Amino acid sequence: MTELQVHRSAPHPVQASTGHEPQATRTRRAPDGATGVARTPGSTRLVARHLSRTTSVAPSAPNPTQIQKRLETYFGQMSGPYTVNGKSVEVPAGFRMRDGMNQVDTGPYPHDHDVKVYRKRIEKALGADAYRKVAADVGMVVIGKGTAKQVQRVTQALIDSPAFKPYAKLPAETAIRRMAWDYGVGMDCSGYVHSAFLYSRGSGDRAASAARYDLGTPDNSGLQHPLAHGFRKVPPAQARPGDYIKLSHGADGTGHKLIVMANDVLDDPVRAEVSSSLGSKPGARVHIITVASSWGAGGDPDNGGVMQKMWAYDESSGRWADVVKLSSGHLFVGPSSTTGPYEHQLDGVFRPRTEK
Repeated sequence: MTELQVHRSAPHPVQASTGHEPQATRTRRAPDGATGVARTPGSTRLVARHLSRTTSVAPSAPNPTQIQKRLETYFGQMSGPYTVNGKSVEVPAGFRMRDGMNQVDTGPYPHDHDVKVYRKRIEKALGADAYRKVAADVGMVVIGKGTAKQVQRVTQALIDSPAFKPYAKLPAETAIRRMAWDYGVGMDCSGYVHSAFLYSRGSGDRAASAARYDLGTPDNSGLQHPLAHGFRKVPPAQARPGDYIKLSHGADGTGHKLIVMANDVLDDPVRAEVSSSLGSKPGARVHIITVASSWGAGGDPDNGGVMQKMWAYDESSGRWADVVKLSSGHLFVGPSSTTGPYEHQLDGVFRPRTEK
């Protein structure tokens, strides 16, 4: 077997229901020889056909196909591209979370000062003239809430400055990721999902679009409490591109946010392979749900950041698993030990109330 065999689940009408990423949280490790543990913006999709990208974003109400194409476009933008020594390089944005495991140590209260420290560090590296060109972007980027274009502009400015010299002998992707980490440039999970969600709905005016969905500002997004805003919960089996998923982890209330890129129903023989690991009953309807987010790096600049991952979901039992395609073409399926995916609790899959 060399490819996942899937078919698209048709959208279902759904009735309304009443019903900060822990940085060190990791997906179950796959055996040696695994490839495609997580899809980064520059890599090949593991599930479904490749969707052509569109550069035009209209403000009209989008359908699920339009949303999916826009999500793919935005995901691609998270890789730059960047120009290094005259060559174009695609590097996915790394993880950056205020108060996370990637801030500078500035004394007894680092969480009160890290943003100022990173802003000053970037300003010093760029110089006054170059800094003025990206000053409006820096503030959002260093708290992990910038857009793809803001991350790209700040990162390229640093590459073009003396700041890049200490990293220049490293491979381009490693150099850019480590430089960005040291200067506080990147995305956290809610920052990515907030901006990707708005982009997928087609508004060029971020503030106006956020207001339309009652999302607030990126640094205080309504995604944290979706049912208090303009969203309703839908069953995981009915998740579709553009829905977002909220997870929680532990008693401290930390969690993770993701946006759905695709929901595919497995066909045999792949279904049998996945179902066996999930302990599914014969004939069970099993989904592969592809999600995108910025994932915790565990304090390592070479890990985490913006990427896609695949989860299996058994519609009957409600069990979840991480799915990784191995170099052999077979799948590694790591069942979650919790009631939700990614070793978290599932708070819900959410969709705007204005979308059927």
